[in-house]
Amino acid sequence: MLKACRIADKDKFSYYDSLIIVAALECNCKILYTEDLQHNQIIENSLTVINPLL
Repeated sequence: MLKACRIADKDKFSYYDSLIIVAALECNCKILYTEDLQHNQIIENSLTVINPLL
């Protein structure tokens, strides 16, 4: 939860989006499919956001 707060503050994400991001980072995911974040954004130098609707 603390890491989610740090990411939310640093990158200006909502707290709930940050929880999803942290869960993906903790599981060593390389791609996060969502339409709620910016397409092709790279988070923490390891997680790429992909909008599957584009």
